[in-house]
Amino acid sequence: MVTPPISKLADRIDLLITGLAVGNLGWVTWHLGGYLTGPMGTAFPVLMMTLALVVLRWLVVEPTGMLRMWWLPVQEQLDALRIKWSQDGDKWPSLVHQMRTRVGLNAGSCMIGNMGRRTRFNYTMMGDNVNLAARMESGAKSWGAFNMVSESTRVACEKFGNESTVFRPLGRIVVKGRPQPVPIHEVVGFRDKLADQTFECLDLFGKGMTHYYDRNWEAAAQAFDRSSELESLLPGAAPGVKNSPSMVYQQIIRDSAAKPPPPGWDGVYIMTEK
Repeated sequence: MVTPPISKLADRIDLLITGLAVGNLGWVTWHLGGYLTGPMGTAFPVLMMTLALVVLRWLVVEPTGMLRMWWLPVQEQLDALRIKWSQDGDKWPSLVHQMRTRVGLNAGSCMIGNMGRRTRFNYTMMGDNVNLAARMESGAKSWGAFNMVSESTRVACEKFGNESTVFRPLGRIVVKGRPQPVPIHEVVGFRDKLADQTFECLDLFGKGMTHYYDRNWEAAAQAFDRSSELESLLPGAAPGVKNSPSMVYQQIIRDSAAKPPPPGWDGVYIMTEK
């Protein structure tokens, strides 16, 4: 394969991601009731379209009455596209074959519209809930997740009877620019599409979290060691995957055992990066 100049390669990848967002992912998002505000970040260096969204209409009632989350079909569509790109051979660099989308969601009120002066303005969104949505997306990388939501999103989903979606509690964190701890969750997938191995992984992960909050580092390490082997997305096996929630907590447990948190610790993890 002859690699094109870096500028042309970047243009090709930017075009690919733009088409992906506006075409496949954008259509799926709109069709299922979400609003795609746009990709954030530079496409070429990260090769990952990062979406930070505040969802004003993020649940759709299907004819069956089941409430579905719109971003999981988005991930499924990207899975299919990644297979297609791999089958295209040399048309795209190997990095494109490993492309993944990271989605962060928060449900709440915010201000949306044209901001600025009459002669110069921009259509955008503002507010604390917008910032928290952005932290869910960027924080997902730190927790080895590709779909991460705030507590308000999970509660709103379950309030309307959506038992088809499986959440994994990832702990409580303090994000940059927000002093209050926020419970965070990974959206694992649709219940009827998950393998028994995934449910076993989630059970072990939950036990590890219990031991973690009890400061039982040895028992927590054992639970996370076992759950890490059962993760559905493993580095080296799944394209574009570098870690998993279990692997992240393996490191947290090692750090906590070496330097235990102070007395009165409530299990909150303080994020040092946005």
